[in-house]
Amino acid sequence: MEFIPPFEIQVKAPIVYAIPNTNLSLTEVQAYFEEIIEASAHLDQWVLFEYAQTQISPTSSFIKATTKNYEHLQHRGCIGIAHNLVNPISWVLRSRSIGELSIPFTASCNPIELANFVDQLIQNMDGNSENMNWTAG
Repeated sequence: MEFIPPFEIQVKAPIVYAIPNTNLSLTEVQAYFEEIIEASAHLDQWVLFEYAQTQISPTSSFIKATTKNYEHLQHRGCIGIAHNLVNPISWVLRSRSIGELSIPFTASCNPIELANFVDQLIQNMDGNSENMNWTAG
């Protein structure tokens, strides 16, 4: 049986792709964000694109830890977060905490919507990204 890591991180500047392969424990959530920070360390500005491979059922502890880490990424050069929805229920649970974020964020199951959001962030990298709107599709 082939070992599947709990997550994968890939960088194709200026986008950092984070791919959770399973429900992450709180310890794995911390390792996930530490690896994102490490992978993006050479980038001044970048966009996080999360693409879950499975239907993730986040717990409230997971949501709190994720939201805290999203905010931390902003201080590490992240200018926005695009989250691919595999399970719309996960968005309902996450949206309660995500609404408090000060970083542009979108979550959608529509790949075109996500690509447009990421493109807009990249185009605004040298401009003022604070005026961007958050969306949820």
